[in-house]
Amino acid sequence: MENRFILNSNECEILLGFERFGSLQKLADGLGKDISVVSRNLKSISEKTNVLEKQNGRWVLTANGKSLNNWSREAIYGQKLALNKQQNIRIATTREFASRVLLPDMKSLIGENDISVSIVSNDKGIENLILNGEADFGFDCSRPVDPLVAFKQVLPEPFVVVAAPSFIKKNKIKDFEDLRKTHLLKFSRTDSVILDLEVEASIYYGTFTDVASLRQACILGYGWGILPLYTVKQEIQNGSLKTISGLDIKPEKYGVWWLRERKTVDLWAKKALKWLKQQNLSL
Repeated sequence: MENRFILNSNECEILLGFERFGSLQKLADGLGKDISVVSRNLKSISEKTNVLEKQNGRWVLTANGKSLNNWSREAIYGQKLALNKQQNIRIATTREFASRVLLPDMKSLIGENDISVSIVSNDKGIENLILNGEADFGFDCSRPVDPLVAFKQVLPEPFVVVAAPSFIKKNKIKDFEDLRKTHLLKFSRTDSVILDLEVEASIYYGTFTDVASLRQACILGYGWGILPLYTVKQEIQNGSLKTISGLDIKPEKYGVWWLRERKTVDLWAKKALKWLKQQNLSL
């Protein structure tokens, strides 16, 4: 018969596991098999088609192998949809967006669908989570680098300069110009925003990889920071942080990201775009 798969479903699942676990031993542990058996499985797969190759004595996925894994993930997802067995949707975003925007309004995104939701968060960006198949779609600002990731930007993300009332009083801050010789607390993902604005601060007090730590440092009066407005909206409203005028910051834009070739995700992407347009990241 001509209409036969080159690799069977079990072999495709082994390849998916190999990409996920990253090593032969971890794959064997994950599959509950002896490492010698898994090694023979991979050797057999490599003899059928060029999805694996040896580099420095170790198996690695080729470009075709990664492409096949993308196809396998899509096939699994599509089969579940066809059989009405989809039980989980995986959404990638930053921790702050998940906790302050997504989770409070999750029901309006999911609707009446009887599924569970997995939130996969990464403050450094979600592109690799989409490319690696760890998430079905996601929410993030800026633009993806890889053309395989489709995206649409729909929601402005304003930034503000904030500091604690005690910090403002102690340093007699009236506007942004008064901040130049005080402690700046930087968020690693907004470094480009600061550089684009050519902000020169004489004292850098620290760089943070997550918004929560930076926000708390600002609240405690350790310095001032430039943050997305939605991440400090509650603190501005309750008075633990105050905005400082005098710096015009161009807003970023939040959007929906998904893998372009995953056509079965298109419906969720449309739902996510409609949902995102209804959110408000301003005061």
